[in-house]
Amino acid sequence: SRTAAAIAGHAALDAFAEHGEGCDAVYLACFGDPGLFPLKELAGVPVIGMAEASCKAAAVEAGRFSIATGGERWGPMLHEFVAMLGLSDSLAAVETVAPNGAAIAADPDGAIALLADACRRTAERDGARAVILGGAGLAGLAAR
Repeated sequence: SRTAAAIAGHAALDAFAEHGEGCDAVYLACFGDPGLFPLKELAGVPVIGMAEASCKAAAVEAGRFSIATGGERWGPMLHEFVAMLGLSDSLAAVETVAPNGAAIAADPDGAIALLADACRRTAERDGARAVILGGAGLAGLAAR
């Protein structure tokens, strides 16, 4: 939700304030990159987010990409995020599945079929040449 993203963004800023001294860079390892733009403004070192990196790589490598993720609230939020990156023209779609990211991470085997269907659907319907599995809890599931 937007509320959770705002809280997470604040937590990212707090974490940097507490632990950032002496860092050479910041990697924000939470898909959706809560706090990314304020961290870039504040940090004084390079800051890259998980969603930012994957969207930029997909746009360069595939041209047209989609994002498949858990939780329907993420759809509009990710469209806005991709627009802030300047990549709206490369985004084919955001496909959300019913379980949220926490539920998928807790039972990845149960979510694989839903995610695979979402990936196939957006590739066929929207012409996505790459599909990002959006969520830190989904790391490692692409091969499956």
